[in-house]
Amino acid sequence: SKEYTTDKLRSDRVSKLLCPVLVRPNTHIFICGSANMAEDCKSALRDIVSQDSFDAITEDGRLHCDVFGALSSHKKAKRELASYSMGDMLDDMLELDLQSGIKGGRVRDLTS
Repeated sequence: SKEYTTDKLRSDRVSKLLCPVLVRPNTHIFICGSANMAEDCKSALRDIVSQDSFDAITEDGRLHCDVFGALSSHKKAKRELASYSMGDMLDDMLELDLQSGIKGGRVRDLTS
């Protein structure tokens, strides 16, 4: 069975270990992955520390996110995003390329 990062963060054992570390003024948090997963991780971190503590982390610039993808709150949309293949993405990119006039990494002026 799969074990997700957010499930581990929300476990009693991990929460108890992380809480004293997260409230230290020199703690930095790095979240890398999908946009939805990042939001879920932030929510889990807010559950571990107070909202004020989490706000201090973000306001001090100690929360660093390297995420990809668009946020989706609809379960069907999440499934569709998960099943979107690399081939589908490349096909869509090529079609967009033909429609928009992007050639060689540059966008042509389509107004003239």
